[in-house]
Amino acid sequence: MKIFRILSGFIAAAIFLLIIAVILAYSFMESILFPSPHTGKKTGNMTLVSGNAELDVFYHRGSGMLPVILYSHGNNEYLAKIQPWLNEFKNRGYSILAYDYAGYGGSSGKAGEKQAKLDIETTFKFLTEKERFMPQEIIVIGYYVGSGPSSYLASGHKVRKLILIAPFASAVQVVFKKSLPFDRFKNAEELSRSTVPVTIFHGDKDRLIPFRN
Repeated sequence: MKIFRILSGFIAAAIFLLIIAVILAYSFMESILFPSPHTGKKTGNMTLVSGNAELDVFYHRGSGMLPVILYSHGNNEYLAKIQPWLNEFKNRGYSILAYDYAGYGGSSGKAGEKQAKLDIETTFKFLTEKERFMPQEIIVIGYYVGSGPSSYLASGHKVRKLILIAPFASAVQVVFKKSLPFDRFKNAEELSRSTVPVTIFHGDKDRLIPFRN
């Protein structure tokens, strides 16, 4: 009986340590995905409320002939950095909406997977409910970490097209070949549930996110 009590104690301790390890890994993964370059300076032209956060948003309505682009930027970017990229779409007549995640650029709040999903839902709701775009008129583009919320949105809404630039199968699979319990943004799983047409651009010499993703 004493041996069983000792073994039970070891098992309980191992489970406890495993839980602590998963929690720490969870927090570490969030910090890696969202380094949150917060400038405190708004460079967009409007604000949207996303939960407890206020998002700095750049929105331009172009000609009625072209679709609208919903753009989610990379994990170390913010609106001011990507303005030349946004101007390219604007100058070609596209409507475009880009935003800083909570905690990024001029947006308040704290970045994280759940918050990022709420952020893109907030911008999508603005386009469909306030601006009256049909989902089939919206092209969703996600770059690097932006592929996470973009894939999530496309799995739940029949948008016109999803374009992913340097995406990952999941956050953990950037390093490992399989997912783990503390994984984030399981994009491959999200896309398996989606019928939205997908185009992927990924350089085969990408040193940050392996091409196998």
